[in-house]
Amino acid sequence: MSANIDSIDCDFVIDVRHQNDMERGETWVRDGIDGTGAKKSGKGPGAFSFRLIKFEVTLADLHTWQASIEALKYTKLVDAEDSDGDTYTDLLIEDVSPLVKDEIIDGGTRKKTGELIISGSQT
Repeated sequence: MSANIDSIDCDFVIDVRHQNDMERGETWVRDGIDGTGAKKSGKGPGAFSFRLIKFEVTLADLHTWQASIEALKYTKLVDAEDSDGDTYTDLLIEDVSPLVKDEIIDGGTRKKTGELIISGSQT
């Protein structure tokens, strides 16, 4: 099983939030009138948020991975496969968090870890 975003490999892709066809609506208030108005405006695109984790040997490799993910923002619809093997299609990445870096020792090798949160809409 290979976790990935648009064929960009990740060691882990964790589905943090995924909602299909969200109900949309709006609320409003008017000066001088008690209460709040509301109306439904139908279903809109779903929302998603994924936590991406990557283990690399160098910091430069992590920054290359980060740049590859950020390059997908608002450019095209992408597919994702999470760490459980579930697939998601037609995702528009709208936000990529700053890279969170850490370091681990894996089998005597020092590795850099990077974590990103991506979110957006599923069309």
